[in-house]
Amino acid sequence: MIRDGKPTFTDGSLFDPKSWGMELKWPGWAYESPPPLPPEPPAPPMMPPDDRWRTVSGPVAVLCAFSLGATLNWSCGRNVGESACAWRLAYSPHGRAFGIWGVIYLSMVGSIAVQLVDGFGPVTYAAEPWTNYLIAWSWILCGFWSIAFSNAERRDARAALGLAAFILASATITAVGAVSIECSWRTRDPWRLIAVGVPYSMFAGWLSLACVLSIGIFIKSLTYRPDDECYRETRAYSTRLLADPVDRRSWSSAVPLLVATAVSIYAFLIPDPILPLPVAWGIVNMKGHVKNWVAIELLLVTSIACAVASVMDVWLW
Repeated sequence: MIRDGKPTFTDGSLFDPKSWGMELKWPGWAYESPPPLPPEPPAPPMMPPDDRWRTVSGPVAVLCAFSLGATLNWSCGRNVGESACAWRLAYSPHGRAFGIWGVIYLSMVGSIAVQLVDGFGPVTYAAEPWTNYLIAWSWILCGFWSIAFSNAERRDARAALGLAAFILASATITAVGAVSIECSWRTRDPWRLIAVGVPYSMFAGWLSLACVLSIGIFIKSLTYRPDDECYRETRAYSTRLLADPVDRRSWSSAVPLLVATAVSIYAFLIPDPILPLPVAWGIVNMKGHVKNWVAIELLLVTSIACAVASVMDVWLW
């Protein structure tokens, strides 16, 4: 069969080579090949089971430890307030300062929820696993501190207060270490900053001040007797604290400034602009004098400097 001056044998008849599974090609003739098919899209990455477990186990550990610590703090709250009142310090903050725990609780719940959702999502980590493990252990220690500190009204008050100071110091070191490992402000990842950096730094910053208060109460219990009126009156902490005179000259009046200096240096080295703010909030609610005002200013300046260093990628450590 002749088409366009060229022979062809593809008429579908018995003489068609394709009917017999053959294809006739003449030498020197050009044949067009079919266009290649587009490549298939790559399959979405699957998270290995071990990595998924590492991602989920961290926030689950924080959830369990946070539930334990918050429950013990709530159940021992009244006895803790009585012990803090019985051994008041020159730098004890007003009762409203402890309202920061509500903010810490809410931010911690939000952090756990975001990390759990992230754990079942793509291959990203909202927080490093070791960061969560350290924060979880810190919450457990805070629960144990509540038990020890609330038993200070018994005969073994010094032993209970000493144990409480040691436990809270351990919790503080653990929480600050977790913030140091995370270094979320160096990543400048908004997800990590909101879900991890802010709640964990608030927790670690407040523990830094609470630890100093607990140690100071233990030291005072070695030489002073407790104020027994605190165990007879309801909510006597703030009332009796306001009645105490302002202490401007004793060595204890410089403790907030020393704490502010240490926290400021450490926060600037990380850097972390949130870490100094809970300490500043606690000092704001202390009795006002020049040393405390300088401490507040130092903490606020450090927070601003850390934010600037984070934006400009300037690291000293």
